[in-house]
Amino acid sequence: MIGRYVDKDWTNAPELRLLARVFNQDTFNLPKVQTGLKTLALPKGTVTLALYQETKLRHFHALLDEALTR
Repeated sequence: MIGRYVDKDWTNAPELRLLARVFNQDTFNLPKVQTGLKTLALPKGTVTLALYQETKLRHFHALLDEALTR
């Protein structure tokens, strides 16, 4: 999915203004980030999120997984 956006120049969207440059940089970095996440994934195919900052997100996903398995 990301691959189709790599060759896009977000500065062609004037409504994005200065954010277009940020999007260009992020789009350029995404394939490397994805590769890194796949490399760091645990054997069960998951990536451990930050221990403190992501606590609420991990809790939400645990509750969501629990609700979906009922």
